[in-house]
Amino acid sequence: MLAGWLATAKCFEATFQGQLLPYFWPAITGHLVPVFTVSGAACYALFTLSARALLDIGRTGLWAWLLGSLNVLALLAAGATLFSEQTLLPRMVVSRLGLAIVAVLPLAAWRTPLPARPGSRALQIAFFLCWCSLGLTIWTARHGRPVQFTGLTMLCILGVYSRMRAAAQASERRTTEHLAWHDPLTQLPNRPRGHRLLDEALRQASVRPEALHGGAGVGLLCLDLDRFKHVNDTHGHAVGDALLRTVAERLQHCLGSGNTACRLAGDEFMVVLPDVRSPEQVIRQCETVMAEFRRPFDIEGHQLFMSLSIGAAVFPDHALDAEILMRNADTALFESKRAGPGHFRVFHPDMNTRLMAYVSTRNALHVALERKEFELHYQPQIGLKDTDVVGVEALIRWRRPGQPLHQPGDFIAVAEESGLIVPIGTWVLHEACRQAAHWHRTGWHTVRMAVNVSPLQFQSGRLVKDVAAALEDSGLPPHCLELELTESVLMGKEDEAICTVRDLKNLGISLSIDDFGTGYSNLAYLQRFRFDRLKIDRSFILGLEQGTDAPAIVHAVLQMARHLNLRTTAEGIENASTAARLTAMGCDEAQGYHYARPLPAPALDRWREAFLQQATA
Repeated sequence: MLAGWLATAKCFEATFQGQLLPYFWPAITGHLVPVFTVSGAACYALFTLSARALLDIGRTGLWAWLLGSLNVLALLAAGATLFSEQTLLPRMVVSRLGLAIVAVLPLAAWRTPLPARPGSRALQIAFFLCWCSLGLTIWTARHGRPVQFTGLTMLCILGVYSRMRAAAQASERRTTEHLAWHDPLTQLPNRPRGHRLLDEALRQASVRPEALHGGAGVGLLCLDLDRFKHVNDTHGHAVGDALLRTVAERLQHCLGSGNTACRLAGDEFMVVLPDVRSPEQVIRQCETVMAEFRRPFDIEGHQLFMSLSIGAAVFPDHALDAEILMRNADTALFESKRAGPGHFRVFHPDMNTRLMAYVSTRNALHVALERKEFELHYQPQIGLKDTDVVGVEALIRWRRPGQPLHQPGDFIAVAEESGLIVPIGTWVLHEACRQAAHWHRTGWHTVRMAVNVSPLQFQSGRLVKDVAAALEDSGLPPHCLELELTESVLMGKEDEAICTVRDLKNLGISLSIDDFGTGYSNLAYLQRFRFDRLKIDRSFILGLEQGTDAPAIVHAVLQMARHLNLRTTAEGIENASTAARLTAMGCDEAQGYHYARPLPAPALDRWREAFLQQATA
């Protein structure tokens, strides 16, 4: 803008000081000379200011003082023409100072680094062209030549530059706006843009005529990639990023026109369906997406199989505003992930009740350890041959204030999903070892304490240290501790599991495989891992009295364990006939309600005393 003012002022100045105007209007020329002398000095100042503002020329240091001083002197000399009849000398001073400014400006430009901004190189070229035009204007004005076209040329140059700079700024604004509303990795709309699209879809659906009859709706899908972290851990983040881009492409391909996919964060996506006529349409869309993701992904030479979990909610059936609709879709997504990978759920009001119960339990678990609300009950394990109490299994209970005593099934799943199972499991380990050490010191030297280990606790990397610390703190002999592992604990990174099992065995403790037969029943586990005991799941034991194939299965498991030198324990013994039948089959030990329910330590002491008296009677 300053450069534009400069060009216009110099154009008029050159016109009036040249030879055209005196021919047409001689009388007025003498009166306008002081005015246009001040105008010329102001033009030098405007040119300097424009150069300083656009190219940072002479903004600091010596050049700033020099250019500023020359402009001030030129303005003072020009101002003298307004108060003196002899204007020749001030005009000559102003003209020479203008030439000095024209000489100093290119030196300052040469010593000033080029600023990093759009179009700066074109601006520098325009500056030097304008500088040449200014110098030519001053030189021709001093020699009395008509130079009006020089100023117009400079104005055109600055106009071209202004257009170039405006285009560059518009492109920069478009790029900035795109980055503000789109995810840089997948180029999908991001979370803020997704919220805007949802709000707009809800507004449009509310004013459609069908909304009065319940025929206009908006569907919202919240999607989450199952086990995406495993891809990053196994193949690296570059493959993970490429997978996310391919996922975005597939989503857009299978959604159809009018529907929009957005990336919220990480492996979380959202889909807005602005024209939904019925909940069945949302279900069909979920099934279409699920089917699309059953095909493998070919990413940088890797064939990856990924599944999705989807939670869906529909306006106006499930919510009347965007915030609640997203919350309900998230609740449905939570339910689908709890059902396992590759599921989708449509929101139902009952889900909120379950979610609130989950959140309440999770929050209460965070403080339960500090408040010492957990306690251990112990279920005895009986040797079937000599009818002796050979050990106990530690089972956790939660005495939550104001509620009945909670069984493990009421909170263990929540503890595992929230990661709290690791500190809870560490507490169970220490408390069980402390109690077993107490029994050992008081004369029960054959006691064997069995403690369950969760998959998260086993994979946490601290189990070996926790076991060693529990044994050291309690003083319990290592052979008195047995850890019970399920098949799910061993699945996945088997090499790391073998190392962990080896380190645990080196501590001197024993290991048992729990619930054998209910999982994959991978016989290779029995061969690769050094187990001491095999526990037969109660589902097979209950089938012994029901005329199913359970007797054959139990017999085969017992025979296999005998050949592998594994001791066996049967769970879920409900009556004496089942115990007798297992004894005849060669089972070593048993536990169940036929002998005793899980009991607190003092109650177990009384039961054991009575049991031993009855056995010796």
